[in-house]
Amino acid sequence: MKALQRWFQESNWPINLAFLSLLPFFFANGGCLLYTSDSGAYLMTAQSLSIPLDRSVFYSLYIRGLHDFLALFSQPILGEIVVLPPLILLFVGIFQLVQKLFPTLRKLKQQWIFLAMWFCAFFLTSMPWFLFQAMPDIFTAILCIFVLLFLQTKSLSNSIACSMVILVAAIMHNANLITLTSFSMAIWLALKGYLGKWTHPIHQYITLSKSRSLLGLSLIPWALLIASNVWGGNGVTVGKGSHVFFMGKLCENGILKTYLDDECATHPNPFCAYKDSLPEHTWDFVWNSHGILEKTGGWHHSKELYDQIIWGTLSKPKYIAQHIQAAISATAQQVILTHGGDGLTPLDTIATLAQELKLHYPDEYQGFINESKQQKSQIDFTFYNRIYDWSAIVLILGAVICLYRRPNPLLATFFGITALFILCNAFSTACFANVLARLNARDFWILPMLSMGIIVQYFYSNTSKQESESQ
Repeated sequence: MKALQRWFQESNWPINLAFLSLLPFFFANGGCLLYTSDSGAYLMTAQSLSIPLDRSVFYSLYIRGLHDFLALFSQPILGEIVVLPPLILLFVGIFQLVQKLFPTLRKLKQQWIFLAMWFCAFFLTSMPWFLFQAMPDIFTAILCIFVLLFLQTKSLSNSIACSMVILVAAIMHNANLITLTSFSMAIWLALKGYLGKWTHPIHQYITLSKSRSLLGLSLIPWALLIASNVWGGNGVTVGKGSHVFFMGKLCENGILKTYLDDECATHPNPFCAYKDSLPEHTWDFVWNSHGILEKTGGWHHSKELYDQIIWGTLSKPKYIAQHIQAAISATAQQVILTHGGDGLTPLDTIATLAQELKLHYPDEYQGFINESKQQKSQIDFTFYNRIYDWSAIVLILGAVICLYRRPNPLLATFFGITALFILCNAFSTACFANVLARLNARDFWILPMLSMGIIVQYFYSNTSKQESESQ
């Protein structure tokens, strides 16, 4: 034990030990990346550099940019592009977060807390299943971590560095923009005193000017996304297909059915023929190639009709009340979905993903076809999710008890702020996209990870107190 402590003291930070946690998950899927049905669309857009109707182009630009840069030196490996940059950002972000949230501890103890949180994230939460996915979901967690750092840092250079990471992470997924803006607005309102006296402790650690800076920063990704659509010929819009997703939500929450029941008798429209057979879920409406979307104009010819219905539901108090109720209900459903493995099922070997891998990443294609345990349904996500469920319950309850028995305003404040970010992400994804475990689990893991740090710090404090009393 003393030799290990000496090694810790001599090394700048325990990089080698922390990175050993990668190995089990590297082999858990046969040494292959994980893919969802959307991964193929991102890879295809990375090659065509076209602006998609239904998502941000920036994750595809990230893949293409790194691919072309690495091609200057060697044959690019998709795993390097997908995993390494997010892994480095997570490593640096979590380490810096430990230093910010546990400033009174010595460096050696901070390193132990970092390792405890790091291994907790890898083995007791669903984080690795997002890190090894060819998807932008891991950037939601990166966004959360660097927002926490941005709010606490006082250095101009560190603030600029955090801002750059925040901008990159935010533009990777459309929902991240809503999450960042709603979160920034909530923090600003809390500091202004509009959310009640219980938010007053935030003033001790976050300045009003910092919250204004974050709120202003949150608007830049919107401008970048709109600019990308203007450049791609889609016009001044966040997404040319956003009306399709919103109509899907109106189907899912029942507002469209109510609207059609009220309007079809006096103002008939093409939806009236289907008002008694509307899809139950957003994804059924959006992705069914022979469904109601196709019969009412499809992606390219439905905007005028859909906008008319959408604004109709946003212009009358009756429907506005239903929107509020539906938003609360969907957010409540989303926030408790914390399981990994959502969407990681065997994929069609002749679909877009397989073709893109075959053309541009032949080594990954061979692994996808022959070695991927995802393709063979050999990953027992039920087993893993039981671990994650119980770990989250025990760790979060443990952290709450530790904060109750030994109050730490700094940790309690940022524990609450992390929970607020997760709630904002649940709101943005559930109300404007889909209610899916994947969309909430991608950042929920930060809460049990932070809980682990709080618990370890609590026992360090107890040990220090006992030592001082014995002396």
